[in-house]
Amino acid sequence: MEITFDIQRAPPSATDIAIAREKLLQDKAILERRDWKIFLAMIMVMISLLILALTVGRPLLEQGNSSPTIVTALVLFTPYIVFWVFAIYGNIRQQRVDAPKKDVNNALASLAELAPDEATSVAAWNRQNTVIAAYQALLATQGRPLVQGEADAMKHWVEAHASIPVTTD
Repeated sequence: MEITFDIQRAPPSATDIAIAREKLLQDKAILERRDWKIFLAMIMVMISLLILALTVGRPLLEQGNSSPTIVTALVLFTPYIVFWVFAIYGNIRQQRVDAPKKDVNNALASLAELAPDEATSVAAWNRQNTVIAAYQALLATQGRPLVQGEADAMKHWVEAHASIPVTTD
């Protein structure tokens, strides 16, 4: 459950934020487990390449009548295979773990309570804009503190409407 903060609508309740935070923490734990699974798969491929080199290459060298082409190919091409394993691992990890983990961390940061020094600057916006004042009044009736995502939405609102001249009749 992802919460979007829109200051023109009713603010989410503390229960909604707690549920969203719990869901995001579960998603983060799943991504961390997935990261370990991909890492272990890469290690298994590396170990299997080493076992292949030891079980095939070593007996060929000890017999004396081994084909130098097979041994040379095994010795020379194994590092290239290792390079491709690391390259593919990095790409898979980026797509399946890092990018979603970054999104989850950003969403968790937006659900964090606002720092006290930032709360004073947000309270100043209350006097400047009636939409923000109404939103903060709804928050006061809920009795919960402002979260970072709401402060960001208010900041975007102030920046977007600061250039509009105020007309007085």
